[in-house]
Amino acid sequence: MRLGPDGTISVPAEYQKELGWKPGDEVKLEVAAGALVVRQLADVPPTGDIILNIRGKGRLKLPTDEVMKLLRPE
Repeated sequence: MRLGPDGTISVPAEYQKELGWKPGDEVKLEVAAGALVVRQLADVPPTGDIILNIRGKGRLKLPTDEVMKLLRPE
């Protein structure tokens, strides 16, 4: 797949069909872990729900008990 001359990309029909996307559906683009992620806007949580917006975005590779020690020192 290549970017068009104006920087656009087209989602191939087989992916649109698999995802149930139709022409005119709104999508949101975001960068996550160095990849471009395209989500149907209906699947994007409202910006007011902070927990849903940050869920799964942590970068620490520590077990929960170690994170808790960092957050709640004795």
